[in-house]
Amino acid sequence: MCSDPFSYDHHLRCREKARMAQNENKNVNNKKQGLFLNGLSWKRLTSKNKLHESKVSAIARTPLDNIQPFLDNNKNIQKALSCYSLKNSSDRGGFTLVNGHALDVSNANQIGREPPTKISPARKTVIQASTSELLKCLGHFLRRRCPKLKDFQPGDAIMWLRTVDRSLLLQGWQDVAFINPANVVFIYMILRDLVREDIASEHELQAVVLTALYMSYSYMGNEISYPLKPFLVEDNKDKFWDRCIMIVNRFSASMLKVNAQPCYFTQVFTELKAIGVAPGP
Repeated sequence: MCSDPFSYDHHLRCREKARMAQNENKNVNNKKQGLFLNGLSWKRLTSKNKLHESKVSAIARTPLDNIQPFLDNNKNIQKALSCYSLKNSSDRGGFTLVNGHALDVSNANQIGREPPTKISPARKTVIQASTSELLKCLGHFLRRRCPKLKDFQPGDAIMWLRTVDRSLLLQGWQDVAFINPANVVFIYMILRDLVREDIASEHELQAVVLTALYMSYSYMGNEISYPLKPFLVEDNKDKFWDRCIMIVNRFSASMLKVNAQPCYFTQVFTELKAIGVAPGP
């Protein structure tokens, strides 16, 4: 050991400085380690929080395919609609027309359901007739209504109507034939009250029939107007127009009614068809 005090003190001071420096290094290392550990713990805590949030969101957001029906509004709506359709289809009772009567064919053995209300038997009347058949009936009507015309035949009236209809077709005034079952019924509705029993000539009867045909074209035709010549068989046009005005005044209500009320049309239709069934004179 050195005997110099200065050197010994110097040595002590050096050792003290070395010890202090070592302590400072330890403190610095401890601080760094603490900061490092704090950073790791914060990262772990943050990662744990994120993991927890992801688990919570995963639990809260269940895949749509795994949603139970009572939580899925769309499936509930579809299920409700399907149940509604099944219920309606099972609740409806069928009705079948057999011989004109309505029969209940619903299940009568269903439990807990009120008995169906009794429906009065409804008869369905089906009327069918061709244009030729109705024209024959109209000709027979004119034949019976005019007993003074000995030479008149039902086919004569049919020829009068067909000739005018064909003439307007050839001249281009109409695209389809006017004479059909509905229009024949309309013509008969006018003639049944227009034709008198005291008509003494076929020429006069033809003038009356063609006037009724002209008014039928005016009411039921597809065109705005029609030429007058095919409907005229008289030299005096005033007689023709007088009959037209008389038909308008007397039968306008009936002509509107036959188009507005199907039951009235059926009544006139049945009346005309019955003429062909009834025995002639």
